[in-house]
Amino acid sequence: MKRYTLYLGMKKKQINKIVNIILLVGGSSLFSCIEGNNPDELESAMHLAGSNRVELERVLNHYECDSLKRRAAVFLIKNMPYHSYLDGEDLDKAYRLYQSCSGRKKDEISSIVDSCTNADGAFVMDKLQRKYDIQTIGSALLVHHIDETFRAWHEYPWGKNVSFEELCEYVLPYRLGDEVPTKWRTSIMEEWKPFTDSISHTSNAEDPFYVACQVFKVLSDRIANFTLHIPPTPHPGPNIVKWNVGACREKADIVQYVFRALCLPCAADFIVSGDYNTGHTWNSIKDKSGQAWWVDLGSGEMRPSYKYLDVKGKAFRTTFSKNENTGRLYFDVTADYAGNQLMRKLTVEASEVHGIFKNGEQYALCIPMKTSWVAVDWATAQGGKLCYGDFKAGTVACICKKEEAKMLPCSLPFRTELESGHQRLRPFAISGKNETVTLLSKFPPIDEPYLERMVGGVFEGSNIATFSHADTLAVIEDVPNRLVNIIKSRNHNMKYRYIRYRGAKDSHCNTSEIAFYEFATDTIPLAGEIIGYPEPTGDEPSRDYRRALDGDPYTSFDCESPSDGWVGLDLGKPMNINKVAYTPRNRDNFIRKGDLYELLWWDKDHWTSAGKKEATTDEISFIVPEGALLYLRDLTRGEQERVFEYQDGRQIWW
Repeated sequence: MKRYTLYLGMKKKQINKIVNIILLVGGSSLFSCIEGNNPDELESAMHLAGSNRVELERVLNHYECDSLKRRAAVFLIKNMPYHSYLDGEDLDKAYRLYQSCSGRKKDEISSIVDSCTNADGAFVMDKLQRKYDIQTIGSALLVHHIDETFRAWHEYPWGKNVSFEELCEYVLPYRLGDEVPTKWRTSIMEEWKPFTDSISHTSNAEDPFYVACQVFKVLSDRIANFTLHIPPTPHPGPNIVKWNVGACREKADIVQYVFRALCLPCAADFIVSGDYNTGHTWNSIKDKSGQAWWVDLGSGEMRPSYKYLDVKGKAFRTTFSKNENTGRLYFDVTADYAGNQLMRKLTVEASEVHGIFKNGEQYALCIPMKTSWVAVDWATAQGGKLCYGDFKAGTVACICKKEEAKMLPCSLPFRTELESGHQRLRPFAISGKNETVTLLSKFPPIDEPYLERMVGGVFEGSNIATFSHADTLAVIEDVPNRLVNIIKSRNHNMKYRYIRYRGAKDSHCNTSEIAFYEFATDTIPLAGEIIGYPEPTGDEPSRDYRRALDGDPYTSFDCESPSDGWVGLDLGKPMNINKVAYTPRNRDNFIRKGDLYELLWWDKDHWTSAGKKEATTDEISFIVPEGALLYLRDLTRGEQERVFEYQDGRQIWW
């Protein structure tokens, strides 16, 4: 299956927030008071409510004659102490940011955010006040959410296949994060009434999964506008459904608000660090067999969760209720996403990873976030051994101990692998010998669908302008792994006036640069009149075939027609073509001539520099210890970088 960019980014403060959730057990005094001190969670919650107790008692009394709704009310109330929100006058600034960016083009959003900031002043999260649900939420809001949830449960045909337990955890909650609680269900139900009325009469109307797929299809057609330009804010609340703009968190919120209003159980799943060295949030639902499905509004895709490939190490699912085992508002769902890479109950022995673990002390299982290590699980050392929960193999990990705000490595970084169903941990232990590594990229091609589009592309020569009779000069047979790729011509003894690159089927003739050379030793390509098809129309520069011959490897030809595009030269007279060169359409992660790079290698418990160099071609070389974990930094530009090792002359990405 092809991999596409599902991205899905998170702002740095949002990443840190999730990291802190993983690292710490519950923050406020309210959380600590209720946790395990009183077996009667409801009474403990009522005690914490203080003067708001009368409002909560009003809810319980309201449902005195309806046992099921009363159970739902108890579920909400006993978990309210674990939830809070941020409020204050400055919150209006955040709302205006989302509202102003709604419906605007991506390239306009940055300037819109600047304009709002200039007009309103910068939004400052610290100016907001934290308020606790248990002390502030009144009876009217809780009754609204309970009554409307039950109305949807009973009125929609698919509700009969939603269990009460699913209803409580993934439909009933009045909030998703730290947004100001509001009554949002009725308006969404009314907006979707034409849809729910129409689908209620179909043969699959009693299948929540089928209905969820249809609802998601409608949401995807709206094309939510992804942006990271809006500064970190609290969750924007249910208005995000109409604003339809934001990062991965906001997209996940949109899906949850709509799904839950329509009695379709839906969760938000997340990772702390993934393929892009960032946290990420998406949605999950289950089909009638119990199979979890990954749902992503950013890409408009959904698929069985084990086919979602971007999870590194661990994945988690948020909940409204407290996890009885951990005291946290999420639980581990790595097993849903790991597929055949699932390592059950990862066990790490100190001797295996060159570590030192003191019995009785806690150690974090960490995965990389650029040059840092971020915790995804904790365990207490016993007998020089650590036992963690489920883990997805194929991820580099390191055992660390937290001291103050830092993660201090207590082992070598190690590869996690499965062999015949058994775990294998291989540390990055340097050999004592040095080697020269020649590097082509600073980031793996995980979001480079354009590279594959070049396979099957053909370079042709002809002496007829229409190419009605053409000879093949070269064919691209492999996915390119570098910026500039050179192929020897098959017909270097023949002369051609007209030469071209013809894109493969369904490739949109995607290419960034092409070049033709008369002799094998030439470094300056042939010049001529640029020719191509189709002629560009409209105001989209990428549709212009001349971009493939503009000398810029970071502009590309993206033909509107999937399979008919081509670009080439009229040389004016027949000439020999000894070699051709091409640069694929790319996201600027290959080695870039003129940029300054620094290579880091892992030395026992820290990164060590192998030096800094300016790239003079599309590759760069350094001398490092053999077998080391490596990390290449572009000090000139760019954000995407990832750890790797060097084996058999190539980069192996982790």
